[in-house]
Amino acid sequence: EGCALNINIAGYNGQRRWLSHPAIYVNGSNVFLIWEGRDPATATAKIKFVRSTDFGHTWSETLDIAPSTQINFSRPTLAVAYQGEERQLYAVAYGESKKLGQIYWPRSDDNGNSWAAWQAVAPTSRDQRHVTMVRDASDKLHIVWREATATQTTGLRYRVFDPTLANGSGNWAAAAETIATRNGACLFFPSVAIDKNAQVWV
Repeated sequence: EGCALNINIAGYNGQRRWLSHPAIYVNGSNVFLIWEGRDPATATAKIKFVRSTDFGHTWSETLDIAPSTQINFSRPTLAVAYQGEERQLYAVAYGESKKLGQIYWPRSDDNGNSWAAWQAVAPTSRDQRHVTMVRDASDKLHIVWREATATQTTGLRYRVFDPTLANGSGNWAAAAETIATRNGACLFFPSVAIDKNAQVWV
């Protein structure tokens, strides 16, 4: 059978609005959808979320993930990890404030009904955007983003989050590292995947 999702979010008069950059994650019969959007509630762009527990036949109400009045969030992605039988949802996106972008993440432990506050993945004074994420077989989350360099180009940065650390609260496995630069050129819009041998590909 076919299924569809039709979301109508009203804008506000005389100002721009959009719904863009969706990402989808399927986990059994659960379908999670996340995207960037604006609405009348705040002037900032927020990350919006809906879920289906029946393969997309019915959907929850739209939820704003930890909305901020100071930061514009954009280009989100989503992954699911497990602690025992407990499902954890992780979102990452870049947030821009005062023309500086940084990569942020929150977690939900209740299937997306509520989310922790956004936290910086690897805070710096250099602009960060265009983030991607994948989960490996051990439920570690591999996150890659592009970041400005000292030579006015952009390179790729990488960090791993391990949900099993800190007695199950989760923590970063190591400091963020630069994994790719190119002299005189900028690297944009990375994608990350993991093969059956646990090799990470970017």
